[in-house]
Amino acid sequence: MWIKLTQVWNTLAVGTELNVSEDEGNKLVTDGIAETVDAPTKLAADAGGDTDATDLQQQLKSMVGTIVQQVTSAVPDLVQKQIQDQLRGAADKSDDPDVQKVLNAGAGDVELGADRIDPTFGFETYSEFAVAVAHACRPGRAKIDERLIKHAASGMSEGDDAGGGFLVPPQHMNTLLKLAYGRSVIYSKCRFIPMQTNQIDMPVLMNTDRRKGYRNGGVQVYWVAEAGQKTASRPKFGKVGLKLNELAGLVYVTETLLEDSPISLEPLLNEVFADEFAIEIDDALLFGTGAGQPLGVLNAPCLVTVAKEGGQAAVTIVSQNIMKMWSRLWGPSKSRSAWYINSDCMLQLQTMTINVGTGGHALWMPANGLASKENSTLYGRPVVEVENMQTLGTEGDILLADFGYYLVGQKSRSLKRATSIHLRFDYDEVAFRYVMRIDGQPWLDDEIQPMRSADTKSPFVDLAVRE
Repeated sequence: MWIKLTQVWNTLAVGTELNVSEDEGNKLVTDGIAETVDAPTKLAADAGGDTDATDLQQQLKSMVGTIVQQVTSAVPDLVQKQIQDQLRGAADKSDDPDVQKVLNAGAGDVELGADRIDPTFGFETYSEFAVAVAHACRPGRAKIDERLIKHAASGMSEGDDAGGGFLVPPQHMNTLLKLAYGRSVIYSKCRFIPMQTNQIDMPVLMNTDRRKGYRNGGVQVYWVAEAGQKTASRPKFGKVGLKLNELAGLVYVTETLLEDSPISLEPLLNEVFADEFAIEIDDALLFGTGAGQPLGVLNAPCLVTVAKEGGQAAVTIVSQNIMKMWSRLWGPSKSRSAWYINSDCMLQLQTMTINVGTGGHALWMPANGLASKENSTLYGRPVVEVENMQTLGTEGDILLADFGYYLVGQKSRSLKRATSIHLRFDYDEVAFRYVMRIDGQPWLDDEIQPMRSADTKSPFVDLAVRE
């Protein structure tokens, strides 16, 4: 429908005539911002051009109005650029200040009144977004929130909401993801590998055997006499393969909760899924089987397991266990490693001593024993309690590890979300789905054989069962 502005709107002057959607036009008329008109009457004169330029000027004016609305509602930078590129040719033919103001502005630089680009799509909280989605999906809905329509997924329409055709505001999506990663103890220590495809194979130099002739994939150097013949060698390469696996969560929220207690919805979804994603990711990085999930370090071939002491009592940790674990840790990892334990191990560690003659001294260094130490330490390395670790006496109750040798692959650190009313329609429940795709495994494919030692080493060392 055609309207004429009776007030300044989105930087457009009073008297500007626009061709807008019926809903938008009716809203502007109702708000007293515009009045309806039958046809354009003043555009050519306002633009200072002749009658032949009327159509072009009118098209540009209409497009400017649409673009200004989209910029105000936080159109992503890429979409802004696409719109700008499409209109660039037309802009070259016009000196219209409104056209130039929008098209010449960089992403995030357009200031319209007090509004700036907002990565929340105009939703102040995720609760507000979720309530809008639920209302939009109800049969017989009166109207869909315009913020959802503007940011609907490609190919979706107002009548097709079965797949959850609304994009989640990126600001709220990142907030939830930061919560999950912030609570993940193991994940944050790993080496992140960005993946452009669902699977990646990375070449790795075979270097787990440090004996002469095996180091660095078999590369060798020789002492030779002057003018002596040189002997050739070449390295051998292996590969580490990462294939994305899916970790998913689903929650049902009643219509009553969405309508009556919208403030409680955001903490509910954030807290529950942040905790669960963090725990499951850490659990997979520790104990994953590698089949449809990451390969955990405690199931990896590069893990070194220290045997219990002869005559050692069941369900205990003794100082000799700790000393032997430290001795089997790969040398370069000693300055980066940490002890990951189940809380059941704490009492055993705190009471450990090293016997010296008829006396001894404590092996444990409490956190408040050294200034600025956040964690208690063993051999100067932090002791971190992780609820995923196994109970005392079980293999996996204590792990000495350098997770810089663990690779985590993801296409992006984003969490996909979707909603649907159809799955539990007869229960008046809305389904919210969360999906993350991830894979991981240790960098090494075997224990490290030192150059001159019978005991193998590894960045990952645990303690055998003590039953």
